[in-house]
Amino acid sequence: MQTEIWKRRISFTSGTYELLDSLRPYLSGELSADWRHDATPEQNFAVALGWHLRALRVTHFEGDEQVEHEFGRRIHLVGPNATPNEAEAYFNKGVRGVTMQSPGSLMVDELTLDTPANIYFRVAAAYDLIHKMTVLPPGMRATVLANLPDQAIIDLVALGMASDSVIEPDNDELLFLAMDDIHDWVVEGLKAEGEDDFANDYFNPEEHRLSKKLELLQGRAPARPALVVPHILRELKIEPAEVLAYRERHDISLTDPFWTTARVQEALRLGLN
Repeated sequence: MQTEIWKRRISFTSGTYELLDSLRPYLSGELSADWRHDATPEQNFAVALGWHLRALRVTHFEGDEQVEHEFGRRIHLVGPNATPNEAEAYFNKGVRGVTMQSPGSLMVDELTLDTPANIYFRVAAAYDLIHKMTVLPPGMRATVLANLPDQAIIDLVALGMASDSVIEPDNDELLFLAMDDIHDWVVEGLKAEGEDDFANDYFNPEEHRLSKKLELLQGRAPARPALVVPHILRELKIEPAEVLAYRERHDISLTDPFWTTARVQEALRLGLN
């Protein structure tokens, strides 16, 4: 369950278009009232990712047609009609990530403690890319896109799907429901691995003191700090600026199960800078 998200990018498969298209309503938030009844972990991930992508308020960006072209090119290169030499060059290029672990999986290979930060990283990366492409000439954009990881191309196309939505991100109920379900999947996964104590503490951290948390975490590798660009997170309004600054000062990961946003704000209120 403990996964280093920056090492686990997703990859294109021959069915990527169909898989991504099936996630369109989850990315756009245009769902029925009972969508959670049969929602898979990946669909919950797509709901949360789509909410954050819509929060970027991007309806068009320079190079979006080139992104679509690159998306189609890569699907061709992993499909049955690919030219062998071109396909080999693509597979050897180093832009690919992990193989999906279950049939019908595209957006994420598994849900872990790092999943919320994974969403933030991917939205921040898309945000950076669309702004970089505005200053690049078309020829250079094509070169940049050809060398981007598969996951980045997929996320830029997902951004287009999310931005077509009529659902505004101002209503955050969808986000909270999806993140609650992701949280529950992670807890169940921890318990399945025999991490019952840690799962129970992660599930209801308010019932445990910091000393107990530190006891449970003894012997574990410390969580790697979330290496994100702070100003991007501030513009996305993922956390208040003062909370992000506190995390930076103390090397506290975005996914730290104890130091939630509320706890950091309480620490600041008490003058613990």
